[in-house]
Amino acid sequence: MDQVNLLSTFSPRMQSFIMSEKVVTILIAPLGESKTFGCIATMMRHADRCGQPIRCAIIRDTLENIKLSIVRSIEEFFSIFFPDNPTRHYQFKNEYKELTIRTNHRISVDLFGIDDPASLSKLQGSSAYSLIWLNEPAPITDKANAGLSEDVYNVAVIRAVRHKGTPGRLIVDMNPADENHWTFKRFIEEEDFDPEFPLIQKQVWQIPYGDNPHLKDESRQAVKKMYQNDPAAYARYVEGKFAVIYKGEKVCPYYNRALHLLPPAPPAMPVKGLESFRLWDSWGSPCCILGQVTTIGRLIIYDVCIIDGNSDLRTLISTQVQPLLDSPRWRGKASSWRDIGDQSMAIRDQSNVEESAKMVVQRAFKGRFEPGPSTWKMTKQGLDDLFEGHGLIQGLPSVQLDPVGAKLLDRALSGQWHFRVDSAGKRSREKPEKDYWSHIGDSFSAGACVLRPSNRKADIRKMQEMAIKTRKRAQSYAVTNSP
Repeated sequence: MDQVNLLSTFSPRMQSFIMSEKVVTILIAPLGESKTFGCIATMMRHADRCGQPIRCAIIRDTLENIKLSIVRSIEEFFSIFFPDNPTRHYQFKNEYKELTIRTNHRISVDLFGIDDPASLSKLQGSSAYSLIWLNEPAPITDKANAGLSEDVYNVAVIRAVRHKGTPGRLIVDMNPADENHWTFKRFIEEEDFDPEFPLIQKQVWQIPYGDNPHLKDESRQAVKKMYQNDPAAYARYVEGKFAVIYKGEKVCPYYNRALHLLPPAPPAMPVKGLESFRLWDSWGSPCCILGQVTTIGRLIIYDVCIIDGNSDLRTLISTQVQPLLDSPRWRGKASSWRDIGDQSMAIRDQSNVEESAKMVVQRAFKGRFEPGPSTWKMTKQGLDDLFEGHGLIQGLPSVQLDPVGAKLLDRALSGQWHFRVDSAGKRSREKPEKDYWSHIGDSFSAGACVLRPSNRKADIRKMQEMAIKTRKRAQSYAVTNSP
């Protein structure tokens, strides 16, 4: 089969990917949309473009997974497109670690998993590849070390552009990943064209569901049935969308992106003259959430600042929070500030025996710290009231998030902040899982419950009494400490 006839079997979108001459090309698609066939055809097209024999590499997390997927797909590819004598056009050697494709131009291929240090040295060493193919960098399961790291992608880009004699190319094929996976940042959030590096051209193809005209209806129904009870997996493998993947039960089941995210355009900006707030968490990964209270009492979340567990609250303030407050985004916007956080911030910890996190905040911003609810029960009720159907103010959501500045909070509320699940699959609702996302969730929940108390009368009364006392102390503190 000649190249023209081979191309005609693919959809226009897939043809565009195959024929591209960009340095880095990424193919993202649901299950069954012919990603692997498209990448095989791309190797053949690249050899024709180079006009000479070329050397390629196919890389995945393990060689075993290559055998289970790529090898089978190559065998199927040639049996379909070269039915008369398919094995005349390809040959595997060395226990499937080497492949030779014989079409218009000879293609020598190394196949290896990054779990094999000896094979990986080919990528890091002197082996010259005209084309490198990274297969499924985002894992389909939560198995440890599954998928490919961002470091492998970075090295592959460097190796592809360093190739001499022929144009270099890196191709990546994958199902959409978890929004927290590095591929989302590099392939979706990062711009394709960087004016600082105009020669390193990248393009991303997001193939929609149903693009492959040859996939049987039975196969499509099987995929739908398999993932019908898993919204995140259904979004990734059926609809071809990046999605939040989480373990356990959401802390905020009523959070709805369609309702609680502000429109992406025009960009959300703090409004001058409104009461503003900083919501804090200091344990493990210090976090600060910045927002405002509208004139009718709605909470608008604009920014999330967080730092990993290797640093402290002072570092978060000096490197992220204060520079943000000094930027045009926030400078001169707030009529007043409220600092709110978990009650535990009043306790000195081992990392800071001199003063508590509460005192760090008060010293930094010359104000009074307000503690959040005293129990998880009160906190959870406040969150439910905030997002459930009755959490509306004059028909508008009681809280909304900037989709850019507050994207980490969006992901936390979408399910990354979740209740613990034990080894037997039993879910606990006593308290959320303590991890990176819980710091964001704790910051938000402590502050939100103070700013928008629970609808339960007893809780409202307690929170209002606490707020009044704290505000009075804050006023006296401000007078005492005024210049």
